[in-house]
Amino acid sequence: MFYDWLLLSGQLVWNKPLLTVLLLVALVYVIFVIYFTKLKIYQPQPLLFFGSLAVLYVTIGSPLSALSHLTFSTHMVQMSILFFIFPPLCLLGIPMLFFEKISTIPAVKIFPKPFASLIIFAVLFLLYHVPAVLTFSMQYSVIQYGYRILLLALAFAMWRPIAARDQSMAEKKRFAFLSGLFLMPACLLFIVSAMMGGADSPYLTKMTASLCMPVSGYGSLPILPSGYHSQWDQVLAGVLMLGIHKVSILFTFRLGKRVQHWELEKSNGKGEFLFIKNRNEG
Repeated sequence: MFYDWLLLSGQLVWNKPLLTVLLLVALVYVIFVIYFTKLKIYQPQPLLFFGSLAVLYVTIGSPLSALSHLTFSTHMVQMSILFFIFPPLCLLGIPMLFFEKISTIPAVKIFPKPFASLIIFAVLFLLYHVPAVLTFSMQYSVIQYGYRILLLALAFAMWRPIAARDQSMAEKKRFAFLSGLFLMPACLLFIVSAMMGGADSPYLTKMTASLCMPVSGYGSLPILPSGYHSQWDQVLAGVLMLGIHKVSILFTFRLGKRVQHWELEKSNGKGEFLFIKNRNEG
């Protein structure tokens, strides 16, 4: 087993530059919280923000990220965490005052509105997993990373109405429904293509080359089930993506209510938050 894991040794590394960037982001957040809010660093809302950074680092910066190179389903779990779990956690961890400051940034003002961001994200996410686009992007790391950064920025924009505390529950539910509706084609692409005989995963094939392992090498890895088959792996990928997205929406709703309660408790100027509360009850 250890010999098989050594085959992945080139991928089992810690991304130190990313860790440095995330630590700087956390430091800026701490300074802002201490000097501009009444929150304490150990309180739940800052912990949500720090937790989101930890989730991001484990997902794309730790040795565990190498697991996404093994199968199409593990790749889709990584993508789902990156776009469906990290953004809402991060947004819930940002105090309302932060949003007011961020909204004044010129680059944010020219960014597409949430509904437009949702449509663009759904289209780009679907195209990203089309074999021709995937093959081309993996040939140029700059394009691949740029594509993912764009998707992540769009993910933040599309999660904003669901995680925001200044939106009514009816508006949140409406946008959550649209989110699931527009993301459905990407999930169905994996499921339908597999059921129609698409036994070979294009992503699995490309990642095999990047790991410098023969295709047959995956069958000998003890960390994969003995009955592993790429056709059913694609079906599992679509189901997992749908499931993670739905669960993330439910938890965002629940955590959003708690965050709103925490902000109400810590705010002396309750007029602003009373307006938010009334809107959510409407």
